[in-house]
Amino acid sequence: SYDIGYGGLDHVIASGEDVNILVLDTEVYSNTGINHGLKAKGGMGKSQAEEAKAVECGYWHLWRYNPALIDEGKNPFSLDSKAPQWDKFHDFLLGEVRYLSVKKAYPNEAEELFAEAQRMAKLRYQSYVRQTKMDWAAEEEA
Repeated sequence: SYDIGYGGLDHVIASGEDVNILVLDTEVYSNTGINHGLKAKGGMGKSQAEEAKAVECGYWHLWRYNPALIDEGKNPFSLDSKAPQWDKFHDFLLGEVRYLSVKKAYPNEAEELFAEAQRMAKLRYQSYVRQTKMDWAAEEEA
């Protein structure tokens, strides 16, 4: 994760204290959204709406991992995203300057690359669904 402005995340971790850390992967929207074309779409004030679209279409998936649940025999992984609306995936990509630039520069290859990106997002989602079904119950000793 980024430690924007060198705010000391490494110092907190190195302190040896028992701390909880939440990492949000926003693919730099929260810091440099102008690189993704957000300025043209209403600026950084629209970054949360864009992130919501990314989750809705399956580009991102929301999940949590709580290792404390292992001691309770519970699955530490939970998937918070709803099932993606895959039919919105392509339009989401075209709404991002970085992907639209690919389409403009490489029109023949772009659709193949976009299809592969969606295929990989589906595989990632399926792996997360499988993880939610894992049994973490402690085995009985014989």
